[in-house]
Amino acid sequence: MESNETAIVFQYNPYGEFPSKGLAIMALTVYSVLFILSVYQAYLYKAKFMSAALIGVFLEIIGFGVRIRSVDDVYDTTMYSVQQAFIIIAPVFVAASQYVTLGKYINYVNPDASPLRHDRVALIFVLCDIVSFCVQVAGSIILISFQSIFDTGANILQAGLIIQVISFIAYLSLAGLFFARARNTGLTEKTSLNWQVYFGGLFFSGVMVFARSVFRVVELHGGFSGPIATDERWSYGFDFGLIVAALVSFLVLHPGRLFASETDDGKACCGVGGIVGCGIVSSPSQPRVTETTTTTVDAATGDTIKETLITETEAVTVTKAVEVELTAEELQQEQVETVEAEVDGDVPYLCKTIRESDDITTLDLSESGLSSDDVVMIAKAIAANKSLEKLEIRENDIDPKGILALASMLTVNSTLRELDIGEQGTSVDAELALADAVHANETITVLNIKLTNASAKAKIDAALARNAEAYRLFLIRKTRKTMLVTETELVTKTRKETEIIKNEDDSSSESYVVVDATSSAAPIVPVETTPPVAVVPEIKEVEIVSLAPPVDAAPAVEIPVVLSTPVETVVVEQQPAEPAAVGAISTVEVISTAEAISTVDATPTAEATSTTATTTTTTTTTTTTTATSTSASGTTVDDAVTTAVVETVDTSVKETIDTSVKEIVAPAAEATAVESAAVVESAAVTTTTTTTAAEYSEANPAIEAIGISAAIVGASISPAIVENVLKVEKTSEVVETATITETDSTAEVAATATDTAVVAETLEETIIEKGTEIEEVTVGATETASNTTVVQQTVITETITKVLQIRTASENQTILIFVGVSLLVAILAILFALFFAGSRVTEVVVVNDGVIVAPIVFLAGLYSFNNIIVWTDENTNLPSAIQPRLISLLEKTVPVGGLVEVNSTASLASAVARIPNLDSTLIFCVGTNNCTQSLISNTTLASLGPESYHIRTGKYAKTSATVLAVDGLNSFETNEDRKKSNTMRIQQTWSNGNRGLAFGLYAALEELGFAFLHPLAPSIPPESALSASANLTIDEAPYWHKFRGVHYHTQHPLELTPFLQGFGPEGYEDQVGWEQGLNEFALYCEWLVANRQNAVEWPLLEGHTWPEFARSETRINRLKAIADVAHSYGIMVGVDVPIAFAQQHSFRLLKNGSGKKEHLEAEKLEIESSLDWVMRAGFDFLGTESGTSEFTHSSPETMLAWMNAAADYVADKYDITMFIKVHCSAGQEAKGFIDTRTKKPINFNMLPHFASENLGVLPHTVEAYALDDPAPTYGNENFQYIRDYLNWELETGKRPVVFYPETAYWVSVDIDVPLFLPIYFERRLHDLRLLAADQAKSASGNKMDGQLIFASGWEWGYWLNDALAARAAWNPYVNLSDTDALKRLLRPLTSRFQTQSDSVEATDLIVEWCLVEKDLLIDGKVNNTAPVDVVRKNGQGYLQGWDTWDDVSKVLGKLTQPDRLGLVEFKHADGWFSHVKEHLRRHKKRDVDAEYAGGVRNLLVEMDLKFESLSSRTAAVASKAPEYLMDLWDDIKDAAHMTSLRSIQILALYEYVNELKTSGKANKSVAKEAMSALHMAEKVVQAREKRYRVDAERVAAWTGLNAPGQPTAYAFNYLWTVRSLHYWWRDAAEALVKSHSTQKASFANIIDPVEVGIGSGAALTVATDVAELLSVFGVADDYFDLAEKEPHYPKDIKGWVEL
Repeated sequence: MESNETAIVFQYNPYGEFPSKGLAIMALTVYSVLFILSVYQAYLYKAKFMSAALIGVFLEIIGFGVRIRSVDDVYDTTMYSVQQAFIIIAPVFVAASQYVTLGKYINYVNPDASPLRHDRVALIFVLCDIVSFCVQVAGSIILISFQSIFDTGANILQAGLIIQVISFIAYLSLAGLFFARARNTGLTEKTSLNWQVYFGGLFFSGVMVFARSVFRVVELHGGFSGPIATDERWSYGFDFGLIVAALVSFLVLHPGRLFASETDDGKACCGVGGIVGCGIVSSPSQPRVTETTTTTVDAATGDTIKETLITETEAVTVTKAVEVELTAEELQQEQVETVEAEVDGDVPYLCKTIRESDDITTLDLSESGLSSDDVVMIAKAIAANKSLEKLEIRENDIDPKGILALASMLTVNSTLRELDIGEQGTSVDAELALADAVHANETITVLNIKLTNASAKAKIDAALARNAEAYRLFLIRKTRKTMLVTETELVTKTRKETEIIKNEDDSSSESYVVVDATSSAAPIVPVETTPPVAVVPEIKEVEIVSLAPPVDAAPAVEIPVVLSTPVETVVVEQQPAEPAAVGAISTVEVISTAEAISTVDATPTAEATSTTATTTTTTTTTTTTTATSTSASGTTVDDAVTTAVVETVDTSVKETIDTSVKEIVAPAAEATAVESAAVVESAAVTTTTTTTAAEYSEANPAIEAIGISAAIVGASISPAIVENVLKVEKTSEVVETATITETDSTAEVAATATDTAVVAETLEETIIEKGTEIEEVTVGATETASNTTVVQQTVITETITKVLQIRTASENQTILIFVGVSLLVAILAILFALFFAGSRVTEVVVVNDGVIVAPIVFLAGLYSFNNIIVWTDENTNLPSAIQPRLISLLEKTVPVGGLVEVNSTASLASAVARIPNLDSTLIFCVGTNNCTQSLISNTTLASLGPESYHIRTGKYAKTSATVLAVDGLNSFETNEDRKKSNTMRIQQTWSNGNRGLAFGLYAALEELGFAFLHPLAPSIPPESALSASANLTIDEAPYWHKFRGVHYHTQHPLELTPFLQGFGPEGYEDQVGWEQGLNEFALYCEWLVANRQNAVEWPLLEGHTWPEFARSETRINRLKAIADVAHSYGIMVGVDVPIAFAQQHSFRLLKNGSGKKEHLEAEKLEIESSLDWVMRAGFDFLGTESGTSEFTHSSPETMLAWMNAAADYVADKYDITMFIKVHCSAGQEAKGFIDTRTKKPINFNMLPHFASENLGVLPHTVEAYALDDPAPTYGNENFQYIRDYLNWELETGKRPVVFYPETAYWVSVDIDVPLFLPIYFERRLHDLRLLAADQAKSASGNKMDGQLIFASGWEWGYWLNDALAARAAWNPYVNLSDTDALKRLLRPLTSRFQTQSDSVEATDLIVEWCLVEKDLLIDGKVNNTAPVDVVRKNGQGYLQGWDTWDDVSKVLGKLTQPDRLGLVEFKHADGWFSHVKEHLRRHKKRDVDAEYAGGVRNLLVEMDLKFESLSSRTAAVASKAPEYLMDLWDDIKDAAHMTSLRSIQILALYEYVNELKTSGKANKSVAKEAMSALHMAEKVVQAREKRYRVDAERVAAWTGLNAPGQPTAYAFNYLWTVRSLHYWWRDAAEALVKSHSTQKASFANIIDPVEVGIGSGAALTVATDVAELLSVFGVADDYFDLAEKEPHYPKDIKGWVEL
């Protein structure tokens, strides 16, 4: 570094970006408007309890004002801290107002419904709020004043927020509990508003503030430099947006409006949002008024009587949602055409029709001559159909196989409702399977089948009954629809005004007005006494109509009216001498609360000197429902229906209340309100009791009803009525009436007098509103004596019920609309912040060296870079190959000249100065230098240990250039670590570059869009881009830091096998060809680093046809060059060199071992000599094998001596660790060596437990099986014993331990079929999480050294298994759930889709593949039920390949893959392998027919259906992948398609054999289906070969045995079996060729057992082994015959007949 460099130019930007001033101004404006409106409402409703919220809004205004100023200088941390403090603290005050408001609600509505007193509610929660406030203020003060302990202030601030969150949880719980208890409380005596609606507004605002507080806790958990805190879009969405929503909720549903309505109902409906809850549902039209006036003169008195009849008609319209039945035409449109298909023997065509049609609902296949095989095909097609509802298939030739097929179909079909099978051939197993399927199906309601098994019948009947009930409800919903209906209510109001002008000659008389509400012809009778005076308030409108004249209406009594304000119409009536008619019908339509409709009635009584004044209103309402229009006169137009509904409830309530009637007259300046209520109740018994009116109201709903009805007409019953003591007599004989007359105090009356009049009514129909229910109570009024005060009849009919229902619906709709709108506002605010603010669409012109290049546009959600400056210097210490590779990769994402390298502060400043616009500039700082240290401190760097890394982003100086800084720690171990024997020996400090920095560098490249998933094809984006929200703070360290590597199994002919053995394409003499492979190996090493691996190894081979090269100088030099390439990427490199293991051309340390004690020293010298030659290449570790093959071994004592000799030698001389594989092959014991756990001879594979401490162990599992899965392979039931052994070694603590699982299995199991098996990496993640959990709770606390995955090729999606299994060893995400950990592991594959929903879909798809494969391939589940024993009942056994030596191994009991019911075994169960001597057979005979019908078949059907569905979905997802990742997803798509086709083929082949056995006939249609799948697979393979990452001939050619470029023991490369579909054709021939003999188990043999199983120079001679094998079979069969030329199918299949 230059010594004269200037001071560092980097400045800390606490925002992490340049915040938007426009957004800050917008927020300031919104809060200012909200503040003004809130102040206005607080004043309007005298809502002092909202003062705290006003303070909170004011603080928000200050905060955003400061933020606007801070935007101008983002590096001013004081301004940043001030604005953060105000914005974070402000909601504390909003919360305080909510706490106080909840207390007021409790006191206002029902204090008994709360577990806390209302005053204590406010006290407790406000105290919590004060504590939260004080803590947050303390944190804010530290933030603002003490920058050196900035993080401490943030932590304190976070603690305050956590306190607020906890108190809010308690607050919301209390509020919810209170509402649940009090929701049915009616408050009509207090207010006409719906308190539940307003309380909902309070609760909603509380949820918003709570959500905001949770967000802030999460934000501050990552610190002020975290990814959330440094992306302002989050705060605008989840702080600003939520707080605004809370404040708007207060404005629209202001609690002050509700509380004010108790004394001022008029104000309750004014102000912002005043219309909410007031019961206004529509505006009336302009009424049509007609007047008719007649004038007469009374002959007796000479008075002039002027009568005016006034009629008003107006229409009130409302729109509401109603549920109606569908019309016949609409129901007809819902029907889909019924299809009846003719089979005509062409079942495949019918199946195709069923699969592809989406409009078939009924399919009648009765009497179609269908066989069970036909039914199998049809059932598969129906399973894929999405519309069929009825299937008739009776009177066909169906046996249990067909029934099982229908059962399998029912497990996945979700539309079929009726299935008519009739009487067919069944079995108990088939019936039980059908019963299970019907039970699992949720739609089938009708099943016609003759059953013999009672249990199956009972289970089916129960399931059908369950489904039928569900379907009945479905049909009800299906035949109805919801529509908006407009109702027009015609309100006709008639009143008669009578003006009496006294004769001027009569001095004792005066003029007054009589308003008659009846149509009676009774004469007006003068009263000789002076009438009492009633003081009446202003009545704005009186509307009266007589719907039906009362019986025996009495004449009116003339009363002088003293008016405080002008009165338009008033009537005073004399009560009739006879009881008034009960049931006279009247209706009241409320136009508004402020416009009460009144009629005054006064009756003199014998017991009182005062007069009771009552108000009566009569209205007729006609409701017209129409979809078009209604005439003004009410005439229906088009389809309108006009109805007038009057309903009378039979119940009559009569009750006597004995009390004096009191007269209260208000002062002249005040209005008087007289509140009266009369209740008549009939009872069966006579009792006398004394109670208060309030208690009486609680006991009798009629009293409550009076209060509610009074509120409807604009009056309210005074609380003072509680003070009256009433004497109540209840009798069945005597019916009396009582009138309660009460007047509020002057102050109380004044508040309501302008809107209310006197109410003294007997209710014929009273509405009691309880929640959503409406109860109707009929109260009748009678008169028992002429001297008893009789209350004027008033009947409220169904029209009022309708009004209340509409009003309730309106209020419910209002709250729903309000909540919806509020949420929409919040969502829009979030979206606005996340997308508009973050994308900053800006066109930037970039100048490079004076040349203007093409402008770029920032992508939405991404910052893309047109210029990249990379800072590395001599202190960077990257592995030597990585720095130039970094430059090469980044250059591909920018225009020519867009990348500049710098190595100092000065050169960086110079490079920046040459770029006029820095928005699109990335400064990539790598390693320890001034740049990275400005963002990553030394303390941070040292915090995580070996191989850790840290990534940060920031801004350069006061510019908009983005800085991406990366630094990390190298691999190292302390002296104390090196003294331990239970860990791997590595260099004390890795000398080939900083490995942690290298990991961090590739992690940073991934953040820029790069992907390193395929080892030979990195995915390079078209431009480097960071997420717009990325303010990166990434700190990672490996879970297992010692060893994370890949064993690349070069005993198989894979992509890099020849190169790693020192061969070129033309053989070992091809130096140029070999050197060309160095580039591909470098790519592989890069892949290892990018996937956080630190080691690679492969088996060293030694073929008997090239001994001169095997240990030559040329070869060792090539191996050294390979090791050097690995070291240049920071990768440890090793080779697997078996001691005496002879399989597959293995290189052996000991070629001439005899196993005799006298030869041991010479054998040790040979081992050491071989090791010295190997170590000349500079390897960092070695691997080895025990035994002479996977299933054979020498004596345990000899093997142990060889192990110790090799391990101790390399430890002492080369200071490295040798590992030995602990295989999972069963059936071998090391006699004389006792396992202390079992007290029995130890498994030979575990013999290393007794070896030198210098020997590390590699506990090995095979194929996809996890440690806790059933694993029917290599003679095992499961691998639990491997898990136990691994943990045993760790607890012993003597040696290094590395877990050694697989990610592919070649030959014949998966990759060479091929099958898409993401279950591999999912199971590897699962294993590592199991082991991590085991080690976390172990007594010793020892951790294993890591993982070494066994890889066998990369095409057909197996690159994904390697990449993600490798990453799982870096981080198994032990703190996440299994599913979440799996999704997190998938991010490199799925995170770069265009939309978040696409990424989620892609992730979920791969997860589902894993889960389905676990169920089907490993557990063998059918209908979610696993078999008791998975042997021959797991899907892997059937989809895998099967070759000659699998058949041989099966007979001998040495299978290296899961067993299956073989096709030849199925065809010839009795004669299969009958030529093998009985005493040599280890394979037991089975009832294969029962085995197939009882489980195998259902498994094959379910695999067919599920894999076909997953394959289709995979193709859809792959089409959405980003273009630069499309190749990877196309690979996955093709592999998925091949898996589906394989499942189709296998099912069809087994069905063909089954049909052949049961009927003796060959079903060609089934055979065609099998061959159709095979031919489709051929096309997929041909297309994919063109896109292999290496030339197809290198990986898919038939080479011939021991060809020049083929160092392995095979005559073909690893994908030749895919190119030829060898296993597909072999299975097809075994099933379809009639002449296939059981003696020809060696059919299509492609493996030479001598080359593969024995090799050259074996301890046992080839002759001995061949003799043993020949003796096994007893004949000189053609097992050893290997085709000299490449087989071609079907040409080379004897007896093949093309279908």
